[in-house]
Amino acid sequence: MALGDTFKALSEALRRRILVMLREGRMTAGDIAKRLGITPAALSYHLSMLKKCDLVTEYKVKNYVYYELNTSVLDEVALWFGQLGGKKNENENKDPLADNASSDDNSGGSGSVYAGQNAGSL
Repeated sequence: MALGDTFKALSEALRRRILVMLREGRMTAGDIAKRLGITPAALSYHLSMLKKCDLVTEYKVKNYVYYELNTSVLDEVALWFGQLGGKKNENENKDPLADNASSDDNSGGSGSVYAGQNAGSL
């Protein structure tokens, strides 16, 4: 599903509340509706929007349908937000540990990225 559809699904406060509830573990639609104080029909609409974006998965066990949070989509959104942060510079595509590895070997350092810095300044 497109990232825009995911943002649209997340724009509704009630759907975000559903995701927070599902973070605690799987739940049935009845349990979710009861905790939110909404009708099953209203919940069905919101769950269908979340399922459409793969934010929620459903599966059946005997006579019950359970809903679970799908964190992989949220990981993709977080990655996208992470790409927006910081300034673009010439070192952006470099491996930050590559330069430290060679300098640590020459200096007899501890191998830590922060070996040359005062621990109190971290």
